[in-house]
Amino acid sequence: MKFKVRPIPKALPFFLSLLLTSLAAQAQTTHWVSNRQDGIPVDFTSLQAAINAASAGDILMVYPSQISYGNITLNKPLEIIGLGFQPDINTQPTLEIATEGFGTILSGITVQAGADGGSLSSMDVPTVSISGVAGFTVERCRVRQLSASASANLSVSGSYFTSITFNNGCAGGCYNLKLTQVAGAMIENNIFDFYNQYTQEGPQGLFGDNISISSDCSAIIIQHNIFQDFVNTYNSEVLNNVFLAGSNCNDFNGFLGNCSGTSNANVVGSNNSVHDNVFVAGVSALYPGNTTDVGASAIFVGYPNANGHSFDLRFQLAPGSPAAGAGMSGVDCGVFGGPRPYKASGIYNRPLIYELDAGQEGQQGGNLNVTIKVRSEN
Repeated sequence: MKFKVRPIPKALPFFLSLLLTSLAAQAQTTHWVSNRQDGIPVDFTSLQAAINAASAGDILMVYPSQISYGNITLNKPLEIIGLGFQPDINTQPTLEIATEGFGTILSGITVQAGADGGSLSSMDVPTVSISGVAGFTVERCRVRQLSASASANLSVSGSYFTSITFNNGCAGGCYNLKLTQVAGAMIENNIFDFYNQYTQEGPQGLFGDNISISSDCSAIIIQHNIFQDFVNTYNSEVLNNVFLAGSNCNDFNGFLGNCSGTSNANVVGSNNSVHDNVFVAGVSALYPGNTTDVGASAIFVGYPNANGHSFDLRFQLAPGSPAAGAGMSGVDCGVFGGPRPYKASGIYNRPLIYELDAGQEGQQGGNLNVTIKVRSEN
């Protein structure tokens, strides 16, 4: 007697990958969340309801969806994990899988006191607000604006900060990432896009900050990022980054400032240690420990034109790039260097089943050969 095996659903490898993730966290309860209403059994259809019901230390696995999970508030230490953001419908070279074509979308998240030790991973979320939290991680997300105040021990890594278009200008209030009264933060392996600013009368050339860190912050490390606009920071160590835009910079109180042009990518502030970075602008007289005066097009495989690369893989270093080995102790500068390299489309940190072959037929009482190929996405 023969029996037939139903074809494997296309999305099953992703679901099995999620299962491997949950099994690895035996001491924690994993809750499954999906608003897709596609018949897949889950624990919650609302992410906020899942947060409200979860206990400290639980994991919320959030399925990708074309529908936003809305604005959420987090006030307990949970791990919230999605699929990623803007996955390419075609196979991306470093992913080696064809994704479903959409990520895990939030309208925004507010992180409040009580969420100490929590994390947000692999989500597409325009705004993140953190306040009164001691220890929180945002990783592998696509973000427009992230602000944190009265907090400590924050980590922002492997994320893509999108450009922002402001109507009527935003002098004094433009930023991708803003920290106020933060004691300890690691900002690493993020891509910061250009600021696009205009008024109703047309372009005004207003400067926006990729990063704005106030003087009441301390112990800030900014490393292995790519900046396409201004960095305004205090009490920070700035290393192994690539600063793309900016020219005609003058010495301003010993720090880079007064840069002309519609986009800028240089460091302003005080009490900073700036070393082992790559600048396209000439700053060698101010910071001799950096690589300077390099052509932007020579650094990456797809800049300023993508040259067939995805929106983020375009920032891989080109052969012979001046950023290769230019970092501290000979590491590569930019987002693909260092111990926590950027992952395309924010694909989350879990075992990935990228091939599953179960055949179509088998004998009752006999064996059915199943081949599963798995690799780590650490």
